[in-house]
Amino acid sequence: MEHKNSSKLTKSEIVEVRLDIANDLARNKVELIRKYASSKDAEVRKSVYFVLAFLYRDMKPYFKEAILETLSTFIYDKDEKVRQVAIYALREIGKVDLPALGELLEKATEDND
Repeated sequence: MEHKNSSKLTKSEIVEVRLDIANDLARNKVELIRKYASSKDAEVRKSVYFVLAFLYRDMKPYFKEAILETLSTFIYDKDEKVRQVAIYALREIGKVDLPALGELLEKATEDND
């Protein structure tokens, strides 16, 4: 989905993004998440990080792990827009689960040693 105008996304567009992201996470895929995260449209990218944060807050532990794993790879993505979405999503997640970010940062520093 590429948003056509500069106004906010419609509710149906947000639902489409949310369903696509949830389906990707459930299948251990990231294709649609990356597609939306790399969109030229800032509103689409914004919806991605809010949807990831919402799913993280309100879903089962499996989704939490999948979201953190996805974001931990996205922060190293070659596409600046994808990295930006990851950082914003992690900021939103940190508002509700700061310890998870600490664990993610510890793991990232261990992986770089």
